Amino acid sequence: MKLTKLFFRVLKVIGLFVFVIIALVAWSLMFPPTYEVEYVVPSNNARLVAGFRPMHPFLAEYERSIIVFGANGNRSEAKLSADTGGYARGQLYEGMNGMMYLKGYSDRVQINTYLGKIEDVNDVIPQEVKYLGAFDISENIGLTFLPASESPEKPLKELGE
Repeated sequence: MKLTKLFFRVLKVIGLFVFVIIALVAWSLMFPPTYEVEYVVPSNNARLVAGFRPMHPFLAEYERSIIVFGANGNRSEAKLSADTGGYARGQLYEGMNGMMYLKGYSDRVQINTYLGKIEDVNDVIPQEVKYLGAFDISENIGLTFLPASESPEKPLKELGE
């Protein structure tokens, strides 16, 4: 009799443990955290926000996006290629007339910080741009914006090269 009660108690504890694990996994799938880091454009106070959202509950794979809050109040968002391991870096460049360029391993976007617009530029980034830094994952900090003084420009090879 005592053995039967003990068995059912152990079974209840195991069942509760399994339920909690399933609930936590379900919660993380329904409400995944989004990691964001912001860069404020000094010339016009527009804001660029790089976002990473987990694609998988266990693997380090992220959906990447860039959001611009333009100087005129407009907001625009663009999805970037997924980071499936080691492709998080996005290098930021400043062009003329409030234009910014974000270059990733397989993304090239032009960001109009005055109008709050983002456009795909298909690998065409003007030569006369200034490297400002990079959105990247730092070992100590996590997702952050690293200025050019801390993270020099790197050649970003296309995926598969």
